[in-house]
Amino acid sequence: MYVIKANGKKEEFNPEKIRGSLTRARVDRAISDEIIEQVEKEVFDGISTGAIFKRVMALLNEYSPARASCYDLKEAIMRLGPAGFPVETFIAEIVNYSGLEALSVYGCLG
Repeated sequence: MYVIKANGKKEEFNPEKIRGSLTRARVDRAISDEIIEQVEKEVFDGISTGAIFKRVMALLNEYSPARASCYDLKEAIMRLGPAGFPVETFIAEIVNYSGLEALSVYGCLG
């Protein structure tokens, strides 16, 4: 069974990729297992990875809204768009204050 990635490429469905992302969001193994089991029942050939992500988010939100917010952190930051620059500057200042150097897609902030 194949999924369609955001770039349009086809890739074989791999539930371990879901497990990896849930693990990075520190989702309990038992919850991850239940979510993966449910998604495996619903996935079909040609489904987009975006649709899989939305389904995982919906299921995770039912089990643990706090973990769902961690799982969606990358998307949340991306939704800030150009308006996210002040947040990026703030984070960079915290990093710089700690004695490290923060770099940005907008250039060197430190």
